[in-house]
Amino acid sequence: MKRSKDGGFHQKTSLVSTYMLIMVGIVFACLFLFSSLPVSAAEKRQDVAPTPTPSAEGETVPLPKFPPNRRSLLNIRTTVYHHWMLTSLDEQKVSCHIYMAVIGEPGDGEVLGYCGFSVYLLWQQGVCKQTLDREEPCTGLTLHYVGPIEDQLKVSIKLPGALAYSKLSNCSPWGICSQPPQMIFGGYEPLNNQRIDRVTIKFEDGQEFICNGRECTLTMPFTNADGMKVDYYVTSSFGDDSLIETFLMRNISLVDGTYLFQLINTPWDNQIPTAAAYWEFFPSLDLQNIEWLRDVHNADELHTEHDYALLAGVLILRGDVSAANCADGGLLPNMAASACGIEAAKQEVIRIQNQFDQQIMDAANKSRVPPKLLKGIIGQESQFWNGWVIEGEYGYGMMTDEGADLLLTYDIRTFLDLCIPAYGERNCAWGYSNLADYPRAYLRGLALQTLRTDQEFELIASTLAASAGQAGQIIRNVTAEEPGDVLNYKELWQISAALYHGGGGCVGTAIQDAWDAEASLSWGIISEYLIGDCQAIATYPYLVTRYGVSTP
Repeated sequence: MKRSKDGGFHQKTSLVSTYMLIMVGIVFACLFLFSSLPVSAAEKRQDVAPTPTPSAEGETVPLPKFPPNRRSLLNIRTTVYHHWMLTSLDEQKVSCHIYMAVIGEPGDGEVLGYCGFSVYLLWQQGVCKQTLDREEPCTGLTLHYVGPIEDQLKVSIKLPGALAYSKLSNCSPWGICSQPPQMIFGGYEPLNNQRIDRVTIKFEDGQEFICNGRECTLTMPFTNADGMKVDYYVTSSFGDDSLIETFLMRNISLVDGTYLFQLINTPWDNQIPTAAAYWEFFPSLDLQNIEWLRDVHNADELHTEHDYALLAGVLILRGDVSAANCADGGLLPNMAASACGIEAAKQEVIRIQNQFDQQIMDAANKSRVPPKLLKGIIGQESQFWNGWVIEGEYGYGMMTDEGADLLLTYDIRTFLDLCIPAYGERNCAWGYSNLADYPRAYLRGLALQTLRTDQEFELIASTLAASAGQAGQIIRNVTAEEPGDVLNYKELWQISAALYHGGGGCVGTAIQDAWDAEASLSWGIISEYLIGDCQAIATYPYLVTRYGVSTP
């Protein structure tokens, strides 16, 4: 038994050493294959972008192999076996051969496996080791070390494939462009001894362009109001194609000689409206006709003059406004301002509701949500007074624990900014939903700590953006269709506002019931399926859109 234990220990130690040698060889081979420096002369010659050319009429360009499957066989010379031999009493007769992948004497298991049971019984009775320094020759069962056996190992290595990329040339990814929009398409080949031979760009309307070389610049074709899909990939001298990359593009020539250029599903999704990134379709061209969804270019455009009765009542109660000329003291029994009180507090109410317009516009632009809708939500939630004492609701946006949960679920950047300093990259890598209860609660607390700070309006705007993400996901889950195939931007923003206020339980259930019953959706239809306490949400989207515009 001692022999077996010693043999097992040596096997483990030597196996690690053998594998380490093999892996070192593989690493050096990979470094040789994958090194991207120096760049080959062939690639240097292709730095000047060629002009893209349409494919010949009737020519069929094969679709990329999906996904690329590159492999390389490496031959590595290494010691893979150690050869032992057992002989019987008659030294001319070989009882068996034993081959071991590790250094060390064979144990019971090796003898039994290679030599059979009869030899194993002799082994159990004892074995003589024949070595060079042994004075007397062995008798009986004898163990000889023959030596190592070297061999070639064939190792299959998966190689990285070519990558296709696109770059902006003369326009932003979302907006008005003064020149015909152009984009740069190209590819990267990670293998030093290979190169990108061709770039292929295909448009949904059937247009197709092929560039010979590593990179080319293409003037983007016009589209209709719905835009179209763009597919592109590169072909490597290795003989395969990259994965197909896809995005949506809208390019419309305007009457003033400029171009409406918009991209979705690109590396620049963090520079386009949140709704477009989440819902993945273009807004209608007349969206600016909806006042509360209109773009805002300066804070003065957010000016409103709404009669906030609760705010006026607080100002009168605090003595900030005098209602001495009002027979009722300017207050109703519920402490909201009466008509007389509203008139007495009017100028102060107007000042307060507009004092944060710059912060609201900045927060909306940072989260890429409609500024007027954001202001309307704050007006409806708090009437621009952050001192309301309501259990579980806080600040100008009446933020809740559930709202923070929504924010951290959909806003990856906010989640990582809060999570990594607290729990480290490794624990945060799987996302908010995969954390345990306590870490999630702690992160929600961190998010809500920004209330009553300079970042409060950014928190509200980010939560509204997260509501848009939730709206799109609910529509996909319920209908098995894309949001743009079921609803328009106005209706989706109404649902998003309702989710901000009422949460996914009430609104999600109503959407499911409405779809099951009518196979059609709008906020008017959805609101009919709000039941119980959820019915209070029905008017919320209409109220916030009312408070977001300049006149009642």
